[in-house]
Amino acid sequence: MILNLLKRNKPASPVLTAVETEVLETDKKLSECLIWQLMEDYYQQGVDAWQSVPFHATSNAYIAKSYAELVIHFLLDYEPHLDKTEPIYILEMAAGTGSFSFHLVRELLKQQQKFSALTALQIRYVMADFSQATIDSWKAQPGLMNYMDAGVLDFALFYPEDETQLFLQHSQHTISAGTVKNPLIALANYFFDSLRQDLFQIDNHALQETRVNVERPKQEAPLAVSQVSLIRHHHDIQGEYYPDKHMNALLQEYSEYFEEGSIIFPVSSFQVIRNLEVLSGNNLVLISSDKGFTDINFMQGKWDHGYALHGGAFSYMVNYHAIRRYFEHHGGITFGTQDQDYALTTTVNIRLKNPVELNQLSYYFDQYFDTTNLINNLSNQVESLRRAHDLDAPGVIRASLSLVRLSNYDPGIFWCVGERLCRSVGQINTSQKLVLLDMLEKVLAQYYASPVAYNALAWIGAIYYELDHVEKAQNIFLESIRIYGENANTGVVYYIALSYECQEQFDTALYYLEVTQKLDPAAKFVQKDIARVKDKKKTDQKKAA
Repeated sequence: MILNLLKRNKPASPVLTAVETEVLETDKKLSECLIWQLMEDYYQQGVDAWQSVPFHATSNAYIAKSYAELVIHFLLDYEPHLDKTEPIYILEMAAGTGSFSFHLVRELLKQQQKFSALTALQIRYVMADFSQATIDSWKAQPGLMNYMDAGVLDFALFYPEDETQLFLQHSQHTISAGTVKNPLIALANYFFDSLRQDLFQIDNHALQETRVNVERPKQEAPLAVSQVSLIRHHHDIQGEYYPDKHMNALLQEYSEYFEEGSIIFPVSSFQVIRNLEVLSGNNLVLISSDKGFTDINFMQGKWDHGYALHGGAFSYMVNYHAIRRYFEHHGGITFGTQDQDYALTTTVNIRLKNPVELNQLSYYFDQYFDTTNLINNLSNQVESLRRAHDLDAPGVIRASLSLVRLSNYDPGIFWCVGERLCRSVGQINTSQKLVLLDMLEKVLAQYYASPVAYNALAWIGAIYYELDHVEKAQNIFLESIRIYGENANTGVVYYIALSYECQEQFDTALYYLEVTQKLDPAAKFVQKDIARVKDKKKTDQKKAA
């Protein structure tokens, strides 16, 4: 019964109905239509935007470990050319909830100490976004403050499509092309999929542009991207389409390759890359994970590239093939994952002033990042474990522990297996209990207290309670309420009541039981708990008298 309380979800929001259609825009390039401004407005609200936008796939401990290894292997390759008196700037664009930054900085500093050639390097990690509200939420994060105070972490308001310098808000320092002495390492997770795109079709090797009319059901409600429909139509192209010769050369390449094709063209991604090249002095490492493709044949044939809705935001597939060709046109190199069945594609794009043999990075990417690909395979394993119903309790513990270890003790992965662990702890031996307790401490060490995170604290506290660590469980549940509020999870409130009852603090236990009853009137069993605690309180008062 109590576990069911932990699992309850809020009801879905009602869906608006259409009356008649109104045309908002006509004959627009996709990159110039109003949907992009609607999405930018949505993200201006700050970290709450991620209540409906997926983020865990690129904001967990195991992808951070993989990224840290990519960065370390690059630095080992480039180490002879590094200016060790100057910082290594790592810029995370659109850093979102901040949880990836927390995990990556932690992992980078840990791995840096394992290599004597790198221990003296000054890591400067910059979290950037175009919403000051989002940046302000990072500054209030306890998990980030130590890195900020140590001078490792800073923040910047940054419009990467328009700007070529960064003002660091904590250190009050501006970095630009003249001040960045080492390669700039830029990170773009779930980023390019939300930048402006253009669409083209190829018909008998002839290139056509796709233009759109923007419509929505006529209504009084404020305009939102979820209401919008894009009506596409195609036009022949005469002459050069863009001012940029490299972009035109790539379009020509596509028209020669395809007899029929549907091209999604990352026009704003190219502009971001150009700005990063200016900022870095053409000394750039760009690492990106997103839903996208590296194989040109993904665009074979005539079909529409649609976007996926995420509340007030949306996302397109990323044409990583085009980004690779952009770097190659400018003398750069790209490493990219190849399996198109993966939910995420990862690429490392490099353009350096001092070209070097990237032997260590190449070996690591090929043998570990692409072949093993923990980022995707762990996500698939999570789903498999959640659907496996034939394991006994020790088997559940073994499988769950293995998965959490592989994830680098990621709280989001723990959240996925938390319920099954909680149901199994009463049937395991003392040795497994000790292993489980050690794992809980390691998951807690990775916990990033974002209000839009998966509430792994609920399951961590429940397991501590079932293992008779009542006071520890109580503190974790109280922390859960501090972060997420009493309304977020009735089961947490109920567990707090039970923990106070175990400690014979009956007044506090009654308070939380009454809160539980208000939050979930259908939980009739709480009435019996209230009666039991009242009886215990009376007995206790009689003893005291």
